[in-house]
Amino acid sequence: IKKKMEGSTKEKKLKGVNGEEKGEKYAVPQSLGQMVDANFPKDEEDRVYHLGVKRGQVCNRIITVGDAVRASMIADLLDNPKKNFIFASPRGFVTHTGTKNGVPITIIATGMVN
Repeated sequence: IKKKMEGSTKEKKLKGVNGEEKGEKYAVPQSLGQMVDANFPKDEEDRVYHLGVKRGQVCNRIITVGDAVRASMIADLLDNPKKNFIFASPRGFVTHTGTKNGVPITIIATGMVN
């Protein structure tokens, strides 16, 4: 990436395959903060970039659906729907986290419906 991106706060030098600096600079988008892992980007508040959730807000048992209405219908079947964690990210993902029979579970709607 050679051109400067809008909204950036800092610049970094590109590195070559062997770690040498290439002299070219690229801008780091402000929304990505200190991205350590490109496969798991987080923002300045340590929220997962696309989902907008933090550690502890998503369980290791996950149901994914396309439609947010379908996710809400499934979330209504959880133990105590009124106490579920619910978050809608700016990118269209909707996350519901609660329990079913005491087992933690997360339902995520991707927003990709037909």
